[in-house]
Amino acid sequence: MADVARPTALSRDFGRFCREAAASGALDAGAWERGASDCTGAAPRPPVCGDGVVERGESCDDGNVRDGDACSARCRTGGLFGSHLSVFDEADAPSRRRVSLVLRDAAVELPAHGDGDPTQVGALLVLRNPGTGEEARVALPAKGWSALGIPAGSRGYRYRDPARDAGPCELADARAGRWIRAFCSGERLGFTLDEPAQSALTATFGVGDAHPMCAAFASPYVRRDVPAIGTAPGAFLGRAAPAPAFCEPP
Repeated sequence: MADVARPTALSRDFGRFCREAAASGALDAGAWERGASDCTGAAPRPPVCGDGVVERGESCDDGNVRDGDACSARCRTGGLFGSHLSVFDEADAPSRRRVSLVLRDAAVELPAHGDGDPTQVGALLVLRNPGTGEEARVALPAKGWSALGIPAGSRGYRYRDPARDAGPCELADARAGRWIRAFCSGERLGFTLDEPAQSALTATFGVGDAHPMCAAFASPYVRRDVPAIGTAPGAFLGRAAPAPAFCEPP
């Protein structure tokens, strides 16, 4: 849209402004208003998720409002900014494997407290190497989750399993519009760094059948784990990863 100054509500030149905006291609119905109507005389229409048209405030619109496909019920792709992903692997001592993940993004979406939230259906964290196809699917069962805030869930959800009885993840928390964080470790993590191609890893987080959220990390610092020859353990350190265009289902 061309850069055209918006008129004040008292402008006597509003009609001329609209004509010039239309002639220059700057007129976007609903974008320029005078009182309750725009230059076309129609009230501006808010974006409608599910109508098949990508509008302002939407990152996708596939014509439905279903979760679990490539576009969420709120018309978001699920791609998140990846703040941090560190993975350490030691084949000779798999109990020392560990993963730390932090995704920070205003686009984090979580179910409202109820039948579909993590305290009822649990969550799933998937680490994937797109170059080799290797992946680790880490379940975070419902019994480890608690709803935070008053009312419940208003401050997100937290997972705690200090003894790792239910799986490799000790801590995780998720807050809508803020972040997803997880720390997992131990032999049951089941993800190695012994492949030649491992400069890119993805992390996907899903709650029940809700829309998956993900980040794709590329790392300039990668160390391959080569067991039994005295080298340092494998490591992958990724930071500041731009949000991907879409997420594969977990």
